[in-house]
Order: sequence, then structure tokens, then C-alpha cells
Amino acid sequence: MRYRLSIVILFLPSLAFAQEAEQKRATIQFLTALQTPPEGGGFAGDPREAKATLHATIAAVRSLKYLTGKKAAEAVPNARQTAAFVMSCYDPKTGGFADEPGGKADVALTSIGVMVGVDLDIPKEQFARAMNYLKAEVFAGRARGEPVSVFWLKDRKYLAKGKDIYADYVRNTA
Repeated sequence: MRYRLSIVILFLPSLAFAQEAEQKRATIQFLTALQTPPEGGGFAGDPREAKATLHATIAAVRSLKYLTGKKAAEAVPNARQTAAFVMSCYDPKTGGFADEPGGKADVALTSIGVMVGVDLDIPKEQFARAMNYLKAEVFAGRARGEPVSVFWLKDRKYLAKGKDIYADYVRNTA
């Protein structure tokens, strides 16, 4: 009896919050309306804006991917133009991604750029320097005493020595 009750308790909330087919269609339609003209390819964060950003683009790409159940490259209309927008936010000299073409790169935006690049099946060679940028910026920030995201605290050279950078960080900042 307890087993059945636990299944019902776990299953019912998912039914209560699941989107109906009509709601999914409306959400997909809303998201696709946020896409800038096909020559731009990125997504705006607000229907009243015509300016695409990397933040809004990853949100739309991932939402379309999950709502349709398809790979992102198939779920996103004009996926090639979207990939072109993502790459226009990439600075090959530094390896960083910015929120918009020609903007200032940072660690968070570069991680977003890498994630959306992978989602859209952009060949990793096109943004190969991004991981070097992330490593350099994260460890430069640590040297300056800036807080570092737990997401980027693992590094192969420390793991090879059996050290955990996160544990070191917690001990040093506690």
C-alpha cells in the first residue's frame, strides 16, 4: 500500500504541471516569434525588443529542444542562422563569448556560448579557444581573490594529483 501511495504522490504533481498540447504549441509559437529576422538568427529576450542576445538565445534554443523533444539543431527554426549568430558573439582572438556581437566577453557568457554551440551542433573546432579562455579567466580570478563558480572549479591537473579544487576553495574561504 505504501509503495502505491508513494507512486501516486510522485506522479500526480507531474500531471498537474504538465503542459497540454495546445499550451505547448502556444509556447513554441511565442518562442519562435522571439527570433530576430532570419538574417540575424538569434533570439530576443522580450517580444518588444528586436535585439538578439546570447542569454535569450540559449533560453529559446533549450526551451524549443525540450518542448519538441527533438535535437536543438532540428527544433530551432533557421538553426544555421542561429548558429551564425552564436558564432558572431565569439571572439577568436580571446576565445570568449559576449552577449552580443562585438560585446565584452566574460566567463558566464563563454560557458553559455559553449553550451549553445554544442546544442546547435556547431563544430567544436570553431570555438576551440573557449575552454582555454574559461580556464585562464577562472584561475586568474582566483588569484585576485574573486569568488569562483563551483561549475568551473574542477581542473584536470589538480584531479590528477588527487586534489579537489572545490574542497581547497571551501577550506580557504571559510
